[in-house]
Amino acid sequence: MKREDKFGYGFLLLGFAMPFFIEHFFGETAAVIAAAICGLVGIGFIFAGHLHERRIPWNPVGYSSIMIIAIVATSWWMIENPDMRVVVAGSSSAETDEAGVDSAVLFNVDLFNSGPPSVTQDWKLEAVLKNGEKIQGSRIINAVITTDGGRTFLPKDFLDNMTAVKPIVTGGRLRGVVGFRFDGIPRTRIDDLDTELVLSFRDVRDRPFKTKYHFPALTHSTFDVKPAQPAGTPN
Repeated sequence: MKREDKFGYGFLLLGFAMPFFIEHFFGETAAVIAAAICGLVGIGFIFAGHLHERRIPWNPVGYSSIMIIAIVATSWWMIENPDMRVVVAGSSSAETDEAGVDSAVLFNVDLFNSGPPSVTQDWKLEAVLKNGEKIQGSRIINAVITTDGGRTFLPKDFLDNMTAVKPIVTGGRLRGVVGFRFDGIPRTRIDDLDTELVLSFRDVRDRPFKTKYHFPALTHSTFDVKPAQPAGTPN
């Protein structure tokens, strides 16, 4: 078997396997794009084989470089355009004790999904303070939150619980809340304009997604957090 034939079979195997790996790790949309790229490169190989008789040089290294560049470009596009995207529609902070030592943050977010139906899980919030210190918040899920505007959020309004019941469909949009506590960290440090809040979560395939947020310069609302009562418990 000629060396060129061996290269051809190797590229055929690469083109066949790559979309499956990309679909597993990055989603269906990315796999379709990768398959299209591999298909176009394959067509290029066919033309190169026909033109070889016309003494146009066949350069397997060059063609492999083209495929690698195409795959890298696809991976970059997938990172920059993830299947799931979060837009913060509103935010609040609060002191959760009278001494003002503990604080909490509440986000009202829109969640968009351009990939396959998926749940959200493992929501996290990391506060990067002005001095570079990083603090992990603990999630608030089974609680009743009342804002100073009189709006009340129940456990069913939290995105963790909403997507656990019904995954977000392809092309779907879902609005819900996520909340976090910061024990031992006063509110003034968390909602400082220089504090960067990194909100992250994972989808059904355990792929991570995140967005960065700063509290706006204008004064934002506060809220109260109370434990949710079990069903059937009298008020």
